[in-house]
Amino acid sequence: MAEKEQKQGKKIIITAGSQDLVFFVTIGAYEMLQNKIEATNKVVPAKNFLRDCISEESKQLLEEFISQGLTLDLSGLVSNGFRPAVTLSLKK
Repeated sequence: MAEKEQKQGKKIIITAGSQDLVFFVTIGAYEMLQNKIEATNKVVPAKNFLRDCISEESKQLLEEFISQGLTLDLSGLVSNGFRPAVTLSLKK
């Protein structure tokens, strides 16, 4: 079975230059990221989140971007792409 068929979750595609990074984000992976991030610990949880969600075809490119310091940029884009575009407000 192909990697795309085995992965579950919302498909998120981030384009970097002319190359695409394909992620499959689940609610479990997203919530784990939110639970692990702390004021003094952001990069490691973000790396783990990206590596857990990346497609097999995009792994090498992801590692190149991580080594260039783009971890937080990428995790922000991927997590924002996962969440729905909803406006929340409190009624009084």
